[in-house]
Amino acid sequence: MKADQPVIDSHCHIDLLLEKGVSLNEILEDAEENRLEAAIQIAASVESFQYSKDLCHTESPVHFYYTVGAHPNETHETDTESGLVFARENRDDKAFKAIGEIGLDYFYSKEHRKTQLEVFNAYLELALELQKPVCIHTRDAHEDTVDLLKNVAGQTPILIHCFTGNRKQMEKYLEMGAFISFSGIVTFKNALDLQEAAKCCPAESMLAETDSPYLSPVPYRGKINRPGWVRHVVTYLETLTQNENLPAALYQNTRDFYRID
Repeated sequence: MKADQPVIDSHCHIDLLLEKGVSLNEILEDAEENRLEAAIQIAASVESFQYSKDLCHTESPVHFYYTVGAHPNETHETDTESGLVFARENRDDKAFKAIGEIGLDYFYSKEHRKTQLEVFNAYLELALELQKPVCIHTRDAHEDTVDLLKNVAGQTPILIHCFTGNRKQMEKYLEMGAFISFSGIVTFKNALDLQEAAKCCPAESMLAETDSPYLSPVPYRGKINRPGWVRHVVTYLETLTQNENLPAALYQNTRDFYRID
């Protein structure tokens, strides 16, 4: 990748990084070193809504933007209405870019499937109401996720965050016009199915993310992830696809999906 190519982290959790003891100064130092121009702060819990908004309105060398949503693993113990209200109250905030992360996760929470489906539907309806893109979390719930997203496909942009499926599953999302975001997982040696999917993903449909503080890419696997390390994901994807134009495409795709001027 060209040294002067800026990158954007399409999905991170700054508040959780701080909880793990990484300071904002450290985050910004990594960002400068890796030419991180912007990052999307995911507010997926009641506790993170106001923090995320405040972060995005604080002067910083990195442009921060935020989302509003509910992580599916927490929907059974959180106040969904407060998220819907916060989103409506801030609908005109230029830093508020999308609804998310929202979705389904049957890996940890099969017993709360009904609640997950209800909350997912509520936020999808909100996205249409507010005319915001949707950032989707899905794990072990591919079929239900596809079925629900069909209700909004073509009406609002869809991003499958931290895609971990195979090529066949990816194609279902691509058919409805969704973007696919790859995290540090794609750099892992044993992620062969995911790497095959990435090689087949159209450049115009691909984004990159860290999901920090989780899923650090090689060569930082096992460490607390930072938004600046999205550069390693981008570099890996460029090598994997043998497409030297991919870093610029990922950068522009992220700006387009989140409607960053």
